[in-house]
Amino acid sequence: MTGEELIKMKRLQSRLLDNLRKPWHPIVGGSLLGLSSIFLLWYNKKAWGISKTFARWGTWLADIFGWKISKWQYWEMENLSSFLKDPETWTNFGIIVGAFLGATLAREFKFKKIKSSKQALIALIGGWLMGYGARIAMGCNIGGFLCSIASLSLAGWLYALGTVLGVYIGTKILLKWLI
Repeated sequence: MTGEELIKMKRLQSRLLDNLRKPWHPIVGGSLLGLSSIFLLWYNKKAWGISKTFARWGTWLADIFGWKISKWQYWEMENLSSFLKDPETWTNFGIIVGAFLGATLAREFKFKKIKSSKQALIALIGGWLMGYGARIAMGCNIGGFLCSIASLSLAGWLYALGTVLGVYIGTKILLKWLI
């Protein structure tokens, strides 16, 4: 490569990184999210889901420690595959890596110091409630909301209503008693 070609490549690389660091237009992000959902429906032969995979991870981990949760009736009906052969596991890995790369490219990734034990406890309780809620609702906002509304299901709109009400009530509680 000549010096001029190297300079052009550096400029192109710089422009590409600059564009990745800027917020994307909602139409671009929404379109990519919709295309991802269509691809996953075609590839996995079922709607996009995230939260059940975390339950599977917990089950596989529990089995390693000798708690044979995979023998429970629920998991026997679910056809629990092995960890690395589960396509939704790879989807979740992709989401985690993609979120990390996106935050890193946008220069938004950073470790933050936990301010107090109260903050840590609130975060743990909140995370547990979100995970528990996703399981008893039979899905998170991806499966219960995004895919349901895309397939014109009434359940998705009810999920959206419940989410709006829950966020409103949760915000009131957070502002009044916790912050």
